[in-house]
This record gives sequence, structure tokens and C-alpha cells, in this order.
Amino acid sequence: MNTYKHFKLYKSGKNWCVMAIATLATTIGLTGIVSADTNVVNNTTVTTTEVQPATDAGTNKAEATTNTAEITKVDPNNLVSVQPNQQQLSVASGVSSDKSNQPVQPQAEEKKVAKNGWVQEDKGWTYYTNGSISKGWAYTYLPTVTAKGVGTGSNWYLTNDGVVQSGVQQWAGTYYDFDPTTYLRVDNNYVQSQWGDWYLFGNDGRIQTKVQKWAGTYYYFDPVTYLRVDNDYRQSQWGDWYLFGNDGRIQTKVQQWAGTYYYFDPSTYLRVDNDYRQSQWGDWYMFGGDGRIVSGFVNWYGSLYFFNPTTYLKLTNTYFNGNGYWNNWDTYWADNNGVVHGVHYFSQFTPVWAGWGCAGASLTMLLSIHNIWPGIGTVIAGTPQGGNGGQIGNPYNGAGFSRVIQPNALAAYGRRWYGGVSDSSGATISQIINTVLNGHPVLYYGYSPYDAGGVRNHCKIILGYNRNNGLFHVYDPCYGNGGWGAYSEGRSAYDRGWNSWITWNQLASEYAGQALTIY
Repeated sequence: MNTYKHFKLYKSGKNWCVMAIATLATTIGLTGIVSADTNVVNNTTVTTTEVQPATDAGTNKAEATTNTAEITKVDPNNLVSVQPNQQQLSVASGVSSDKSNQPVQPQAEEKKVAKNGWVQEDKGWTYYTNGSISKGWAYTYLPTVTAKGVGTGSNWYLTNDGVVQSGVQQWAGTYYDFDPTTYLRVDNNYVQSQWGDWYLFGNDGRIQTKVQKWAGTYYYFDPVTYLRVDNDYRQSQWGDWYLFGNDGRIQTKVQQWAGTYYYFDPSTYLRVDNDYRQSQWGDWYMFGGDGRIVSGFVNWYGSLYFFNPTTYLKLTNTYFNGNGYWNNWDTYWADNNGVVHGVHYFSQFTPVWAGWGCAGASLTMLLSIHNIWPGIGTVIAGTPQGGNGGQIGNPYNGAGFSRVIQPNALAAYGRRWYGGVSDSSGATISQIINTVLNGHPVLYYGYSPYDAGGVRNHCKIILGYNRNNGLFHVYDPCYGNGGWGAYSEGRSAYDRGWNSWITWNQLASEYAGQALTIY
């Protein structure tokens, strides 16, 4: 505040006097500058001067006697005209006051308030402490904040340069997810990230890898990408292997994988090896030592089984051909339990000696495929003799021998033990092949190792046919005492041994249309 003095001449009696009037000026704002056109004289000492009357009427010069210690000359150009007994307040442009007797105070500078707590800014909710923010990344217990504003209480939040974070974030050597609405850490949930991929976060909030339980089942998450693994066979963190399906869930029971089928235990989820298990649709399948579903022949608990190579189902109550599995082309019958039975070899010389008992021995072999075992001694001893196609001659010593039992009589005799024995005389070799490929062995009449031709009085069994090379698998009962291999008995063209593979031409050279089969 500045004091200004203005001077005014007035007459008192015979004397002229000069009166000094003090005025005040108030500065508005921060500059303190008064406009130059107010005609205010600054820093002038207040004085009172008595003017003496002129002694010489023609003289303008007056002698003045001052009543103060200093006389100040007044520039009439700097005087402000005021009315007697009034004071005028000179102020900055546009501001006036009629309280002339009160001093005018300058306006105080506006004080800037420091930011504190959560402040919503363009970059997001930001936490301030006395105008400062925490630099870098921090996981801190702070007052509650949500996308809609500040709430009550406090919670833990992840911030970067004070800005609260949401979505998937890297922190403390792993990844976490923070809810975009509450900004709180997400625990034990499968959520979508800000870039679209889905991740599982555990009870402590950390991103999960490998086998994890979620929503009542198990999933596998890749240790590198953290993404759920679908349709793959993976090793768990504890070393065991599991299969995960197209929806990521762990698989049980029969599942297709890598071009075949496997079975996974419903309790342990582990692959089942070398076991016979029921599928989820009720059928039973066999799985091998490497876990793969099995087709063809399988030895299981001391019995032989066969599984269809197309359906993988175990064959039961049916005849079939090995069809090359295990390089096997023989005929078989699977019983009601699926146990497979083939043709068992019997010799007409062991355990009984029956040099003319080939028909009985061959019939015993034919019945064996159906798991029927009447005993070779019983069959040979009971072989029908005489008329109606019966054998003529003793089967043991050949006394009175002229022919072997004929196909019609032998088939009727075989039906004592099994009704499916049938006379198939007249069948062609092609028909025999089809019969064998359908799983039915054929008993045919030909020559013995001691024959060179003539009447076909010897019975043998065709038990297999290899479609790849056209060979017939033949069991000849006329072996077993003294030698089993080819040329070990009669050393004729038909001395091929007890177990031989012969050509079409070799079969045709002795087969004349007499045959039996079993159904």
C-alpha cells in the first residue's frame, strides 16, 4: 500500500494556504503496477505552507514560510482535483471502493493443493501420496478402488508408476490376472486375457502349467505358452502320461490317438496295458503291452483269443480263418467265451497202434476244432464196419481190409459227438478253399505215404489255406512212430510228413471228390 499527497490552494482570511491530501492505492493481482494516467504523485511528504499576501501588487512572486522542516515544491500538473472535505481512492483499472478510510490489502496468491489418494486420470486410476507416485511396479495394500470409483476399506493392487493394473500382468517372476472391474487379483479361475487367449490361475493367483484340476476334471497347460493343450498325450509334472481330448479334458476309457485306440483307466487316468477292458459304450476290447488296441490272436491267461481286425471285438461262437495274422492261415473256432480252438494233430500210431485207423484219427482231429475230445482210442475202436459205407477190415492189424469207412458213414458216426459233421463229397478244390477260408477244416480222401496210386483209402485233414502263395496246410495221421518228417514213412510221392504245405496240383493228384467238413 502506497501513500499519495495532493495539494490544494485555499484562502483563509487574508492568507492563502496549501493543503496536502493523502490518498491510498490498492494493487490487484500479482503485478503491483498502477496505470500511469491516474496522475498520482508518489512518495511525497505531507507539508502545510502558509502563503503571504503580495506586498507589491505588480509582483507575482510570493514568499512562503513553511511550518515543517521541509518544503516540497508542487507540480500543478500532478494534482488531483478533489472536493473539499472528501477523499478519493485511486485503484487499479476496474476496481473501486467507497471505504476510503480502510486500507486496501493486495489479493493473496492461490495456493496449489497436492494430490492425495486415488485420482482418475487419462492413464487410469493413479495413487498419489502428497502429490507423489510410486515409481515402477509395486504390489501394495491401498484404499479400495474400482472402475467406478473409490470405495471403502483397502485391498492389494498392482500398480505401475502409480497406475492400477488390470488383465494379465507379469510380476515376481510369473504371471497374474487382475480383474478389469475390481482390479483385484484373480485366484483359481480360467479367464481370457486382454489379447484373447485363455489361461488358468491358481489359488495363489499364479498362472498354471502342466496337469491342473479345474471344473471337476483335469487339463494340461503348456509350460512355455501357458495355453491349454488339446488332443495330445502329455507327461505330467510327476512323470505319468495322460491323454487330453479336443476340449482339453483328461480322457478315460477307449480313446483314439495316433492312428489307433487306447484305454485309459477311469480312476487313475493312466493308459491300460495288456488288459481286457469294457468301453464306454459297453463292448469289450483287448489292449496290448504297448497300450494299443489289439486285433488278431491274443494269448490271455493261458487261452487263445481272436479279435476282429475291423471291429476289434473278440470273436465268440464262430469259425474263422487266421487270415495271415501271426502268419497264420489255419482254421479256428471261438467258443461262447471267445476262447479259440484249432485243429489238434492226432497220430493213428500214438497212443494206440492202428495202421488202418486213419479215418478214426482224422475224425478226432476234425472234432477237436470244436473243442470236442472223445479220445482217439474210443473213436478208432468204435469205427462202423460193414455195409452202409462202414469200414471193411480191422483198424489195428488190417485183417480183412478192403476199404476205409466212407464219407457218408464217417459223417454219421461223427454226429454222435457233434451234430455239425457233414458229408461234403463232390466239393471242388475251389469250394474246399472257400470252406477253409471261412474257418472250416476239411477231411478228404487221398493216398497214404505208402501208396503210389490206386484206391483212395487214406484220410487226411486240410486245416489251412494261404491265399498269398496258394498252399494247403495238411495234417496226415500216418506219422508218429519212428519218424515225422517227409520221406520218413513209405517214401512215396505222398510221404510228405505229418505237417505239410502242398500245392493245388499235389492236392488234385490225390483228391477224387470224397470229403467231410464241420460246421
